[in-house]
Amino acid sequence: MNDSSPASAPACSICHGPTELRPNPYFGSGLSVHPHLRVCQRCSAVAFELVDDPIDAEEARGTTPRSLRGRLAAWYRALP
Repeated sequence: MNDSSPASAPACSICHGPTELRPNPYFGSGLSVHPHLRVCQRCSAVAFELVDDPIDAEEARGTTPRSLRGRLAAWYRALP
């Protein structure tokens, strides 16, 4: 799937070439939070595709911050 029409795709910030939207192969693993990447067709530069509604840090973390002991206990309970 190639979403690189000139009207909808932003230009590369380095060479001003056309970009295409590609799925992020690392999404969901580690700290990768961007499901899509913008890749330049000329210079292969990669940029993150910005999301319309970013997740609020408080919402992602939860309403109450946990202590170190609480985080370690949750990690230990999650082990198989």
